[in-house]
Amino acid sequence: MNQRLGFQNVINGRNNHYRLGVQKPEVSRNIPSAFFGLVATGLYIVSMAEPNWFRLEGALCSTEHLGLYIIFGSQSKHSDGCWNVSIVEKLQICAGLSFLAIISSVLQFTLDLCGTSNRGLLFVWNNSLGNITSVLLSISIMCICYWISVDANNLKVTKVTCFLDIGFYLIAAAGIAAFIGCILNLLKITCEKIVFPVQSNDNELQLQLIHDDNEIEEFPPVFPPVYCP
Repeated sequence: MNQRLGFQNVINGRNNHYRLGVQKPEVSRNIPSAFFGLVATGLYIVSMAEPNWFRLEGALCSTEHLGLYIIFGSQSKHSDGCWNVSIVEKLQICAGLSFLAIISSVLQFTLDLCGTSNRGLLFVWNNSLGNITSVLLSISIMCICYWISVDANNLKVTKVTCFLDIGFYLIAAAGIAAFIGCILNLLKITCEKIVFPVQSNDNELQLQLIHDDNEIEEFPPVFPPVYCP
């Protein structure tokens, strides 16, 4: 009976040891970085729907505000001298860059929230390439917006004074949120408890296996009794 119990303990201990050895690593996540990635994505989306990117003053224009809406439909042609083709083309570039910023922010948010085991995606996630791309796109859009305001102020047909408005500041806020998410990701600030493995458990398991092996060696094999009819 003792021999069977000792042999069973050895088998169970070895099975547990093998299970611990082949245990798959847990996929880590970064919830704080994912939060700021979600904020950046929302701000980019709201900025594209926001009609007030620029405020026009000092001229009899059909509208007091200028935004991405003029690149759609026929409003880009009826400018009343308050904008030209060059301004419309720059706004189209801003719309395209905003769409790319949304894609990069969504990618980084997904990786931060769900994690990944793919090597390529893991490289993107560890280096926060999605957030870095989002920040660079935000800076590019802001530079183009400033360029548009300069072009609008230099129009010769009408004396227009152009000011940056809500859409511009939404893009700036999205870039700041992406930058914060990038810092949190690169510094590995995950707000998760780090559990360090306890070495004593492995030592105790090895000692238990050795003890069980010694018990098996102490008891000689017991043969079944001879069958007597």
